[in-house]
Amino acid sequence: MPVILPTEAHAAWLDPAARGDGLQALLRPYPADRVVVFPVSSAVNSVKNDAPGLTERTGPNLDPGAPDPGAPDPEPVEPAQGSLF
Repeated sequence: MPVILPTEAHAAWLDPAARGDGLQALLRPYPADRVVVFPVSSAVNSVKNDAPGLTERTGPNLDPGAPDPGAPDPEPVEPAQGSLF
């Protein structure tokens, strides 16, 4: 889980004089119930791309347990029978 600093910790994190235990105390996991995971364009993988639309949702939530009131329900998919070869 990535560390996502709350707004009130930004100044302490960016303080050039801050060191050691003071910064270590800021490193806490972000609450999982506040994270929504969804696919975005693969264009975000290149630093040469810089546009607001790169982080727009391209599909449904990737975490089925996460609340997502704005996302449409995914279409049901019938399981396919087939060969791997």
